[in-house]
Amino acid sequence: MPCIASLQDLKLERSDPTILMSASSLTLLSSLHISNFNQLTSFPVGMLENSTNLVSLYIGCLPKLISLHRELDNLVALKSLCIVSCKELASLLEGLKNLTSLERLEISICESLLSLPEEGLQGMTSLRDLSINSCGKLTSLSGLQYLTALETMVVTGCKEVAMLPDGMENLRMLRMLSIHSLPNLVSLQDGLQHVTSLQELNLGSCKSLVGLPEWIENLISLRSLSIWLCPNIAILPAGLKRRAPLLELKIEDCLQLQ
Repeated sequence: MPCIASLQDLKLERSDPTILMSASSLTLLSSLHISNFNQLTSFPVGMLENSTNLVSLYIGCLPKLISLHRELDNLVALKSLCIVSCKELASLLEGLKNLTSLERLEISICESLLSLPEEGLQGMTSLRDLSINSCGKLTSLSGLQYLTALETMVVTGCKEVAMLPDGMENLRMLRMLSIHSLPNLVSLQDGLQHVTSLQELNLGSCKSLVGLPEWIENLISLRSLSIWLCPNIAILPAGLKRRAPLLELKIEDCLQLQ
């Protein structure tokens, strides 16, 4: 890797982990992609301390990464953060609260992740797009209620999650909510009825979900509703008929739903 002070985009993949420390000298770096360091357990201390101009950070395919230390604390300009296929990463530090410019967050295939950093999420006042996928040990989504600028949220493949957190009524900007492959989810959180900005709701592969709430009629902006592979939903709520007509309704493989 050429150590050029003006370098803005950098991809580090399948090389000597000691090269990671070189990123600390690239103060103008705006995009950084780190992947396929199979033996890496943590980033070098101070690696990103000078990366105050970093806008996009991708961390992927680091199967032995167990900690991020405090490497994210100084990334005040960061807008996009993707953490993918870090199978030993059990927690995210509260230092995420310093990511006040973050607009997009993806956490995928982090099979050891047990919880979200609730205090850290409170600082993400600019987050608009959130995706949490295939985090099989994640038991709680607590903290999502603080993402007041959120516009789209996708939660999939989190098999231990049984409920959405309290306080979902705070998500007054939410336009799209997609929930699927949450087999233990039994109901939607009541606070969602106050999210009148919601335009699209997708529910799939939630085998414990026994029905939709009557308060769905309060979602006055809802235009698209999709339900698939939810075998215990037998009827649609009467409230769905009392509201303005949907522009799109999709129902697939819900065997009890007539």
